[in-house]
Amino acid sequence: MRKDGYAVVVGCANIDICGKSFRPVIERDSNPGLVSISYGGVGKNIAHNLSLLGEKVYMLTAIGGDSFSAGLRQNCERAGIDMSRALMAIDERSSVYLFIADEKGDMRLAVCDAQISEKIDDKYLSDKLDLLNEAAVVVIDCNLTEKTIAFILQNCTAPVFADPVSVTKAAKLSPVLGRIHTLKPNLLEAELLSGVQICGEESLQLAGERLIEMGVQRVFISLGANGIYCAQRGGSGFLQPNIGCDLVNATGGGDAVMAMLVKAYMEGCSLEQTARYAVAAGAVAVESAETVNPQMGMETVHLKLSKSVVCCENIIWVRGGPEDGKGRSKASIPRDAK
Repeated sequence: MRKDGYAVVVGCANIDICGKSFRPVIERDSNPGLVSISYGGVGKNIAHNLSLLGEKVYMLTAIGGDSFSAGLRQNCERAGIDMSRALMAIDERSSVYLFIADEKGDMRLAVCDAQISEKIDDKYLSDKLDLLNEAAVVVIDCNLTEKTIAFILQNCTAPVFADPVSVTKAAKLSPVLGRIHTLKPNLLEAELLSGVQICGEESLQLAGERLIEMGVQRVFISLGANGIYCAQRGGSGFLQPNIGCDLVNATGGGDAVMAMLVKAYMEGCSLEQTARYAVAAGAVAVESAETVNPQMGMETVHLKLSKSVVCCENIIWVRGGPEDGKGRSKASIPRDAK
């Protein structure tokens, strides 16, 4: 049954500044290349995808009073995100992520100035509790401080969906796991939070069961190119393979998946339906050069499902997985057999 209402995303919105060298990077020198500015952030990307999927969405975030602030707010509003409750911290710098990429597009160096995220605190959120509690779903990303995450989970009566963002930041969820409705970790984050080392299908299932035992209602563990492991309280887990896509940019795939988990929940979908919609949304997302595919929408997702070809066959379980340039743990720990 459809859950009427709106979603609230509590998290970061930031400016991404990328400098891509035309040739191999020479350190301590000026490198000819291309500099681009875009708007992103885990929370902002999830909210944008939700808007494209047809949901009313508010974003609770902090925006500074610098030269970037007007563009960031306008970009969010043009994306259909309600920013009327966002905090305008005029004495602060907006969140900026600056990175240098080599000629192949691989990040070589990055600096993240996200101190403004500390302004998204209990003082700011305390008079937003009515908005939070009356929402169909509240989404948090772990760029928030541990104190803020605890405040939301201890005071919010609406179902809370959590994106761990990275292994380091996922640890903030450990003290309040039992209050989370839906959790979307990757393998490394699932290992940290469950205490189970995942090296095969049995340990993957055990990790999912352990998280459910800790109080999480539903778990969707990202397996990168191989799909999502899904489990919920009172049911058995299963692997939902990915579907075929023409990969262009994998950066925003996880944000689109989280948005679809929210959308499917609001539509009253079963776990199996939710899983299929989630991998389809992820496939749509990565077919665009932009972090959020402007073609995202339920019509596009349904079309992707209608033409779907399962692309997960044999999995080789390998250890490792560095974090990418934005502090996210790479989710592609299991890889297709060659």
